Amino acid sequence: MKNPMSFVLPAIIGIAAQACSLPKYDAGSYVPASNTSGVSTSSTDPVNSRPTDGTTFTGATPTGANSGTTPFSAGPPSMGTANSTSSGISGEDLEADERNRENTNFITQASVRLLSVIELSDLATNSAQNGAVKNLASTVVRDYGKANDELKDLAVAKGISLPQSNTPGLKTLSALPANDFDQAYLKMIALEQQKALALFKQASQYTDPSLKAYVGKYAPALRNQEKQAVTLGRKLK
Repeated sequence: MKNPMSFVLPAIIGIAAQACSLPKYDAGSYVPASNTSGVSTSSTDPVNSRPTDGTTFTGATPTGANSGTTPFSAGPPSMGTANSTSSGISGEDLEADERNRENTNFITQASVRLLSVIELSDLATNSAQNGAVKNLASTVVRDYGKANDELKDLAVAKGISLPQSNTPGLKTLSALPANDFDQAYLKMIALEQQKALALFKQASQYTDPSLKAYVGKYAPALRNQEKQAVTLGRKLK
């Protein structure tokens, strides 16, 4: 009778041989059991669980000889000079363009308002029935005339073309009966004066010295005459 161990021992040896042929695992890497193709499939050092080509791993980002990446600097991008834009226009040029727009806007619009008040008042010097209204009209023609003449000089100096005279309401005012003329005139010039003063107030914030000087010179007189027109209109009601 054969010893039972003669059957058990070969079986144990066979199981052990199969276990040795299985892949090995550790916490750091996977090492295949064998490679019979003759082609290298990995440059991993099975002892140290790391590539053998000089590549190291930090987190998920490879660095080293075959990493395919290059170091870079994360410094801020260059923004150019403070007084220039991407189009090459300097800050001084931009300021000059803005100043020219401001000058043109004020001079052209103020010219329209001044001419309207002058033409309406010139008509009133002859057609007004009330003596106080006639006196105010004469004062307005004189003062607004001076302001308009100096505005023309500014326009010439700055190369700005002034619009042609086109006073709204002039024909309507001239066609009114004498009894209605004075009140209508005062309302019209008060409205035009308020529009002119709004332009003067805005221009007082501009940067052009000659424009600011002009506004400071004539704004007080224009404001005073606007108040006179409103006050006189209330008295005539």
